Amino acid sequence: MAGWNADTAAGPLGPGSVTLVEGSSFCISSANGDIHPEYPHGVFYEDTRILSGWHLTVNGAPLEPLAAKTKEPYRGLFAGRVPRPDGHADSPLIVVRLREVGGGIVEQITVRNYAPAGPNVWSASGLKRISLTSLR
Repeated sequence: MAGWNADTAAGPLGPGSVTLVEGSSFCISSANGDIHPEYPHGVFYEDTRILSGWHLTVNGAPLEPLAAKTKEPYRGLFAGRVPRPDGHADSPLIVVRLREVGGGIVEQITVRNYAPAGPNVWSASGLKRISLTSLR
């Protein structure tokens, strides 16, 4: 086994990455909460990656990151906007992901609709599918 050097070092974590730590477990993800296998992201236990991919999509599209906050070292909050199907930037659907890492990974997902009632406004009725996929 080769020792650590500049040739075997992990690559960049990606823009806006977030790290959560609890004991010998940690999780590294992107600013929208997704874990990408092409980066050194994942859920790790005792330096072994046990989860390499974790993606949340709404209607087949990833979330646009709005904010990521580490509430405690083991708990993070990710807020993202659902892309509108008509291409406008002002989406009224906001997804909040509250993640905790420790003996595994736990994530609470909340979808909020801030659209006013009325015609010609995209609302939760346009929400067709929320999908969470993982890769080991």
